Amino acid sequence: LLKVLEEPPLNTSFLLVSDQPRRLLPTIRSRCTRIDVGLPPLNQALDWLQAIQVDEAGQRLALAGGSPLIARDYAESDELEERRAILEGLCNPLQLDPVGLGEKWKAVKPQTWHELAYKWLEDLLAERLNAGTRFNPDFAEVLSKLGRQADLAGLLELAKVHAEQGRTVMHPLNRPLQLQAWLIRYRHVFDETI
Repeated sequence: LLKVLEEPPLNTSFLLVSDQPRRLLPTIRSRCTRIDVGLPPLNQALDWLQAIQVDEAGQRLALAGGSPLIARDYAESDELEERRAILEGLCNPLQLDPVGLGEKWKAVKPQTWHELAYKWLEDLLAERLNAGTRFNPDFAEVLSKLGRQADLAGLLELAKVHAEQGRTVMHPLNRPLQLQAWLIRYRHVFDETI
């Protein structure tokens, strides 16, 4: 591959596509011209989702961080109902039951849980810093209220811990225990302020 990339046949172009270009070998990257392709404009993505008849296109697009393909995939799965149940559980931090919810949510795919919780924390941080909700517009009012009440240092620490846990998200650890520990930390973010 390296030789062909370095000296391609006459009138030949190669198009290499990667969603993780940093994982490519440096010897391959050095032989290519990089062209970054970003997300489409919001109105164009919404038009496309509506054209393929995706319900609640705006909400799904926000949850997908602006990626229309991920928003389409949400429409074809039952993850949105699961998402709603989880986020409703996080709406009242001091009333949540870490043990009960840990047992209840252990069936949620670890990647799904990690992504939902991370986006929830990002929105809480954004609200705490007066930047507004990005991923969960359907919970904007609750996020705004919780963001004002959250301890900023505790919220930042929980976001950091959650990001670090992303490395072990597929490890066969005790899921209910992990979820319970996370929920206890989450509850402590609000203990001093409510």
